[in-house]
Amino acid sequence: MRSLRILLVPAAIAAAVFVSACGDGPDPVSTATAAPTATPVAQRPTAIPSPTLPDGFFEAILPAHGAKVTQASTRTPDPNRPGGVCFQVNFNGLEKNTLWFRMVLDEKEVTVEKGFTWVLPQGSDTTPPEGGKGCFAPAEGFTVGIHHVVVAVQNPDNPQEPTRQFLEWQFEVTK
Repeated sequence: MRSLRILLVPAAIAAAVFVSACGDGPDPVSTATAAPTATPVAQRPTAIPSPTLPDGFFEAILPAHGAKVTQASTRTPDPNRPGGVCFQVNFNGLEKNTLWFRMVLDEKEVTVEKGFTWVLPQGSDTTPPEGGKGCFAPAEGFTVGIHHVVVAVQNPDNPQEPTRQFLEWQFEVTK
């Protein structure tokens, strides 16, 4: 009888672990955030077409599509005047304005990385801003070569909602 109990204890523990790992179904509220999708390198053409700024949220991109910039210009010694790669937008109709924009650089989301910053107009700490500039500039700057950027406008409260807009471009960093 004692040996039967010894065998049943590990079996009960294994069954408990299995059942708890399976869970009781999906959570009622999803907390996952879908990242904007970039075209994989293997499928990306060597030169993407020049983007046109769509009517909506995007107003400017820096560096321009196809531009050649120095590696020094991709660093940010002054966070109030970021270098690197930037996008200028308006927040027309978007609550939680800056949270709607997600940037992917070379297939890695950088919106949440150190080196990403928003520059908002003076006074926007007391009133909602009409627009702003999102920039990514790591302390070491970008590596020499061609860089691919995708910025998407996605609902931060509903990651399952389709992307409202996206913009894709590339630029080259030289020494």
